[in-house]
This record gives sequence, structure tokens and C-alpha cells, in this order.
Amino acid sequence: MEGQAEANHKTYGTLSRPDPLLDVLSLEEDAVAPPDSAYGWVIVFATFLTNMNIGIIYSYGVLVIPLADAFDAGRGTVSWGGSIMAFMIPIIGPIAGYLSQAYGLKKVVGTGSTLVVIGLGVSSFATSVWHIYVMFGVVVGLGASLTWIPTVGCTGQWFKKQIGAAVGIAVAGVGVGNLAFPPILQAIIDAYNWRVALRCLAAYTLCSNLLSCVLLRQRIPIKRKVDYMPVLRDRTFQLIFVMGILEGYGHFIPFYHIVAYAEDHGASHASAAWILSAMGIASTSGRIVLGWVGDRTSHIAMLKLSGLTLTICLTVWPFLSHLWMLFGLGISFGFCAGSFLAVLPVVLSQLFGAERMASVTGLVFLSFAPGHLLGPPVTGWFYDTSGSYRLGIWLGAATMAISFCLLWFFAS
Repeated sequence: MEGQAEANHKTYGTLSRPDPLLDVLSLEEDAVAPPDSAYGWVIVFATFLTNMNIGIIYSYGVLVIPLADAFDAGRGTVSWGGSIMAFMIPIIGPIAGYLSQAYGLKKVVGTGSTLVVIGLGVSSFATSVWHIYVMFGVVVGLGASLTWIPTVGCTGQWFKKQIGAAVGIAVAGVGVGNLAFPPILQAIIDAYNWRVALRCLAAYTLCSNLLSCVLLRQRIPIKRKVDYMPVLRDRTFQLIFVMGILEGYGHFIPFYHIVAYAEDHGASHASAAWILSAMGIASTSGRIVLGWVGDRTSHIAMLKLSGLTLTICLTVWPFLSHLWMLFGLGISFGFCAGSFLAVLPVVLSQLFGAERMASVTGLVFLSFAPGHLLGPPVTGWFYDTSGSYRLGIWLGAATMAISFCLLWFFAS
């Protein structure tokens, strides 16, 4: 069993599993060997396109101030739109995997793409902030989950020898979307308004996902039955699940509020938006670099390093005011936020065995959902009531610190 686990670890390394969501559709042990064919790289390209659209989540920060001004609402109030979207993806992820197995990849991805386009388009006509909650948060979040999980899982069907490189390139689309969307959306907002920006985003999503649907091809039908009860009863898993809830609370706070924070300290709209782009580049780099280092040293050590750095970043953030400092903060946080989600599945496979990697990582990722939902809005509420982000950010730092302590405890 140890030899098999080691073999699985080599085959499904960090690059092949850069995010817990990828394990929802992982292959059966006795599945037909993937062909490593040329068409597999077409699948990589199609998946890359859909992953770029996930950058919408990380771009919501450029919409916070325009939406707050449009609806005469507080930053905490409008932050719920992005938080609901971030909440929907891990919650719907396992369901999306099941639906793609039961009804076919193209039907599910096509449905999800339609929902994303409708959600973005209708959001541009919103006359109340709750319209953003429903259309941007729920509808776009549901659609994004239906497109993201199945396509990334499909990539793993087409590769064996090069699965790490293939899936690594495919999920790099998230970072590219995080890089590209914030400055583009900000430029459109400056030239026109946020409504036009959302319509342009809807048009792009329609074109890119339509191309993706045409190119996608599901190679192997996947059927599996997973017994979750032994995992749920495991005390180590329960500790990690609590860690995920706490880490998830602070995870999106910088992505949603660092733009507004920078503008409050004198940065221009365009300059502040570029911080999010820098975070996207750093997140993509972190997934690859610390995963590669972990293969040669210790994945648990890399996970600890990521958790500690995330805690430090949130702790020192309220003391920073210059734009170059905020860029440094954003790059550091983005790098370690990406690496945290990349290394965690590998650590779980080491703790629970490679044969349980899919079920354990899928369940652990669900633990991030409550924090994703609450972290940014509560932080915005602190700003709305006190005129300062300090208490809200430090609450996120406190939850991250407790999460790091739990991480250190179970990892040791």
C-alpha cells in the first residue's frame, strides 16, 4: 500500500492537483490508461478558457466602490455579492462533478456557461443591491461551478505521463483571468460605467465558453461510490475541517478590499486595480513554485510556511499606506494563498493515503465555504461602522492565526 501511495503521489503531484476542487472528478484506479494524445492539449486549452472566467471572483474588488456609490450602500453590503459567488463554487462543486458524470460534460458545461452569461448580463441592469446578490452571487456562482469543476476533471482523463504539466497549465487560467480582468474592467468603468463593464464581461464569457464547449470531449465515463463516514469520524480530518473554516474567512478579504483600501490611501483607480492583477500572477506562481519545492523538501513545511505568511500579511496590512507597500503585501498574500490551496491536497494524501485523496480533499474544500461567505462582508461592515478597515482586517488575521496553530498541531 505504501508503494502504491508513493506511485500515486508521483503521478498526481502538486501540479496535477493544484486545487482541492480538481479531485471531484479524479479517475478510478482501474480506469483505462489515458492516451497522452495530441487532442489532450486541445482539452487543456478549452479548460484554460473556462478557468480564466474564475478570475471574475478575484476581480470583484474593482466593483465594490462603483456598486456602493450606485446603490448608496456600504462596502460591507455590496461585498456580499462577491462572497456569495465565492461561497457557491465549493458548495456546488461536488454536485457539478456528479451531474457531469450522470448527464455528460458538454450538457453541464453548456448549462453553466449559460447561467454565467445570464447572471452577468442581468446584473448590469440591477436597480437594487439584492439584484447583485441573486444574479452575480447565486446565478454566476452556480454557473461558474458547473463550468469549472467538470472541465478541470476532464483534463485528467486525457493524460498520464504529462498530467502534472497539463493540469497545471489548465488551472493557470485562473491566475491569468485574475491578472487580466481587474485592469480591463477598471478601464471600462473609468471610460463608461460598471454596467457596461459587466456586459462586456458577459460577452467575453459567452464567446470563450462557447469555444470551450465545442472543443471539450469527455473521454472516460466515471462512476464511483465514496464512503465518507470513516473520514468524517477521523479526528485529524475534523481538525483540518475547522482549520479550513478559519482560513477561508480571511482568504478573500484582501482580494475584495485591497483596491478600496488603496484608493482610500490616495491611489488612483487604475493603480489600485493593478494590485489585484499582481496578486493573480503571484497566486499562479505560488501554486507552481512551492509545490515544486515541496516535492524536493516537505509539502507540510510548505503548507506551514504559506499559513504563517498569510497570517503575517493580514496582521501588518493596517500599518501599510504607500502603494508600493500594498503591492508587496498583495504579491506576498497572493503567492501564499495560491500555494496553500495547491499543497493542501498533497498533504492530505500523505495523511490519509492516496486512495482517499479525492474524497478527503473534496470534503475539506467544503470547509472554506462559510468563511468565503462571511469574511469580506464582515470586513466591509467594520469599515462602514467605524470608517476604518483595521478591526475587520485584524479579525481576519486572528482567524488565520488560529488556523495556522491548528495546521501546526495536526501537521506535527
